[in-house]
Amino acid sequence: MSSIAFEKLRVEVPELNSAWDAIESWLDSHTYARVLDPRRIGRDTGLAPVELSNALLVLVNRGALELRYAFETDAGVLLDDQLFPTPDSVPDTLRDRFDKEVDTAFGSIVPLMKAAS
Repeated sequence: MSSIAFEKLRVEVPELNSAWDAIESWLDSHTYARVLDPRRIGRDTGLAPVELSNALLVLVNRGALELRYAFETDAGVLLDDQLFPTPDSVPDTLRDRFDKEVDTAFGSIVPLMKAAS
């Protein structure tokens, strides 16, 4: 995710500079992150939801990030190892990390971002 040109974004979209600073700092301290969960970034950075959403939308629209969807169980376990292109493409059942079948009727579909491929 380090390929995001934050300096360029600060010049081209200055109204989101506080978001660029916060997102860049978050990425620097989470170099292991495979996906970006806007909920976690928001909690960790304190960014306002609208500001964070607008910044992530800019990154998606510019092709730096891709929007994907994952399933979160009703127990709060995010199955982010299985990403889907649309909410409709999440199957009726999935396997969790322990190979247990999970019914996707019980839980939430969560939007995540990943580095563009």
